[in-house]
Amino acid sequence: MKLSRCPVCHHHITLESLVQDESGRELMALMSKLPTQVASSCLSYIALFRPAKSDLNNGRALRLMADIMAYNANHSALCQALDQTTVQIKQNRVQSGDSKPLSNHNYFKKVLTSIQGWDQTQGTSHALISAPAQSSKQSVSQALSNTTDTSWAK
Repeated sequence: MKLSRCPVCHHHITLESLVQDESGRELMALMSKLPTQVASSCLSYIALFRPAKSDLNNGRALRLMADIMAYNANHSALCQALDQTTVQIKQNRVQSGDSKPLSNHNYFKKVLTSIQGWDQTQGTSHALISAPAQSSKQSVSQALSNTTDTSWAK
């Protein structure tokens, strides 16, 4: 099933190609269960782990997402920490000219633990008080989070 065209290379994107391997299916299923802003923030953050001259492997992306989700159930604090980490790392990369990919979550953990109430779980509301979403990130995560049937991921 054709979804649309890639915004970068303008090649057709098919649902079948996105879920071609098991890690890709699991990653899409995980992302579809997250609130829109958390999914957007996670995608921006895990992109920091991508090597400059290659793509991020679906298996690695899935492990990174699992690591992030294990840190905290407070979606507000999680989203805020992911966004702060992403912005700071990108600024540091611009200033230093170093585009080396991240290798661990140490800085993210430091930012997360500095946020008041980071270790408290939220109820079922998933209301985020911060982390404004950009329109392009929001549309990607909305498409993922609007998927209600994830039985294909099993």
